[in-house]
Amino acid sequence: MVPRKWRTAVTLRLKSPSAMWSLWVFWDEGMSSLKAWYINIDAPFKRMRLGFDTWDMFLDIVVAPDRKSWRYKDEDEFADAISAGICTPRKRRKSGRLLSRRWRS
Repeated sequence: MVPRKWRTAVTLRLKSPSAMWSLWVFWDEGMSSLKAWYINIDAPFKRMRLGFDTWDMFLDIVVAPDRKSWRYKDEDEFADAISAGICTPRKRRKSGRLLSRRWRS
């Protein structure tokens, strides 16, 4: 792991407990302009004794403020997770199907 500095002032995070993704919305510090939409692919929440647990599935999607373009983020980390057996093909297919179904509706 490499230490990184958080560079965004205002973030709204939305997650359905059973979804395999969460939506993050980034604004500038004064909340006068939207900076990006961010889809974080992560495991559904699991109830734990002291709250909830989830885990990041490495690959993320960054969407432009006007939602006309997008790009993958952290593809290198995703490839490493696949190579290490942390993220299996079954989990990748399931998260992809759920995400595409949700965005088409």
